[in-house]
Amino acid sequence: MDFDRQAIERRDFPIARRGYDPAAVDAHLRALASEFEELQRAGVSGGVDVSLASSAGTHVQSILEAAENAASEIERIAQDSARQVREAARAESERTREDALEKARAHVAAVAQVSTMLLERVGSMDSEVNALVASLRAGAGPFETALETAMDTAMSAPPAPEPTLPPTAPQGADTDLDGARLIALNMALNGESRTDTERYLAENFELPDRLKLIDEVYAAIEG
Repeated sequence: MDFDRQAIERRDFPIARRGYDPAAVDAHLRALASEFEELQRAGVSGGVDVSLASSAGTHVQSILEAAENAASEIERIAQDSARQVREAARAESERTREDALEKARAHVAAVAQVSTMLLERVGSMDSEVNALVASLRAGAGPFETALETAMDTAMSAPPAPEPTLPPTAPQGADTDLDGARLIALNMALNGESRTDTERYLAENFELPDRLKLIDEVYAAIEG
């Protein structure tokens, strides 16, 4: 290596993280120190000007200081970068936690809303069932009344016909209204049509209002 002022005062070291590359600085200083030692040995033997050796020592000292400053700057930048990374990680972790909590709150609120709607629907269905039961009970009243009347009549009337077959027609026309009602009720319960029931009553009973009786019986059954 040529030992001159330009070589000693060079500042074109590679830069890493806004500072000199420590490896390049060390290599340059080692080379410069080696030449400086040779100069010192030559100066002691009288072959080199002492002032030149002193000047070289001063420049070496300045380079060492520059290298130390560069190393300090590199360390400071590294510490700042590490601190920024930690702060960014902490902020991201906090955002993630808040997002998770917000999603959890939204989920709980949605579940609570659905639960409330289901409870309201169950209450509404319960009311509807109660109303239906009450309606069925109310509708069964006329049928129960008609059945009770027919049963009371049957206790004092002639034997009723078989459930599956109409009774044998009596001799002549019959004017027994309760008996006709009981027969019409049995036929309706056995699934006979209105037409068949009306025809049977017309053939075997003389009734003042046969159609009205049939309407009452079938209304009680269908109600």
